Order: sequence, then C-alpha cells, then structure tokens
Amino acid sequence: VAAVGICIFMATDVIGVPYVGLVLWAAGLAMGFTMAVSAMGDDPSRAPARINMLISIVYLANVSVGSVIGAAGQVVGVYTAMGVPVLLLIVAMAAAKSVDPPREPQPETN
Repeated sequence: VAAVGICIFMATDVIGVPYVGLVLWAAGLAMGFTMAVSAMGDDPSRAPARINMLISIVYLANVSVGSVIGAAGQVVGVYTAMGVPVLLLIVAMAAAKSVDPPREPQPETN
C-alpha cells in the first residue's frame, strides 16, 4: 500500500490526486508498523527487547531518512531518490513470506 501511494504521489501532475497517494503512503506505513509490533510481541519473554529495538530503528529512520532522500534528490533528482524507498518496500514485500513461521502439516480428511 505504501509503495503504491509513493508511486501515485510521484507519477501525477493532477491537482488533488497527490493527496490520494499521500493517504495510501501513510496508511501503508501505519499498517506495517503495527504489524511489526504485533509480530515482535509473539514471544512474551523476548517482546520488550524486540519492540525496543524496533522503536529505536523507527526513530532513527524518522530523524535521518528525510535528510538522506533530500540529499540524494539534490544529486540524482527527486523522482529517482523517491524510487529507492519504493524498491526497498517491494523487496520487503517479496521477502515477507520467507519469515513466515513454519506451519504444522494438516491431517488429511476424506
């Protein structure tokens, strides 16, 4: 959802439509953060440390990523710089299945 929102925001020149992209972008990031907190809280004994690490990474990203994208935008252009988060989101989406916990085999019923 966030990647689609970023693409809509980047690819439109129609007034009003970039706001749709911004809403999708924000909704995708908000859903991703809450799902990550939920996934890290699955093991009660390790949940506090995991959630603390996630919050630290998110805080660091909030402080630094805007400046990094702005600097990259000055060098290679804003559209190219905004393409990097889209690519990272697509890679994360592709890799998400690999961290899925193994499932128990289901008994066959006839």
